Amino acid sequence: MLQLISIEMLKLKRSKIFMMLCGVTFINTLLSYFMLTRQPDMDTLSLGALLEQNIHFFNLFLGIPLFAITAGIILSQEYQNHLTDQLFTYKASETRILLSKYILLLLLVGFTLMFSFGLTYILGIVVTDGSVENGANVFLSYIISAVLHFMLIPIVVFITILSKNLVGPITIAVITVFSTGLISATALAPFYPWSLPVRFSYYILGVLDVSLAIAGVTVLITFMVPFVLSIYYFKKV
Repeated sequence: MLQLISIEMLKLKRSKIFMMLCGVTFINTLLSYFMLTRQPDMDTLSLGALLEQNIHFFNLFLGIPLFAITAGIILSQEYQNHLTDQLFTYKASETRILLSKYILLLLLVGFTLMFSFGLTYILGIVVTDGSVENGANVFLSYIISAVLHFMLIPIVVFITILSKNLVGPITIAVITVFSTGLISATALAPFYPWSLPVRFSYYILGVLDVSLAIAGVTVLITFMVPFVLSIYYFKKV
């Protein structure tokens, strides 16, 4: 398995995925800062407020489409470059090959959220008063967001396996970037999986409540069903 993961990571050397992830994260951090400075009641800008604004913006606008496109690129490029048949010549099962891709995506999601936290923290030290209230909860919101973003990836993987191109992931990215903002603040949020990262970050930081039972069932179904289907259909390629 470690060899398969290392092979997947080596494939990223010629890709611009890392540049895309870092670039979007950087833009989100700057956008969070400028939007926070324009709030009329913000007399003193705190590091905690900047970190909270950053994770809310990331979950609400950029995170879901970013990871949908990332997963789509990683899966679809092998179909488009006819590398899938070569993968199946390895002495590894199709299940292990797909699991190595899931692990790679988990590492990329974790890297992106930790990079976002670190970048925002560094900027905050420079431009804010450096104060953070409920620092543990702020950091926890980044960790939980990473977990939830990863749990939304199997549906993108499944659709990409079926379509063998980027049309499906891009469609998900477009739909979710508009629908998440509309649904996240409504009573339907716990039933809509793409609203859960932003809703949970609000919940952890005491902004909005969320039904943990309903949200937990929603995210588990959203993860498990396409995860199993993706493995099944990947074997049929």
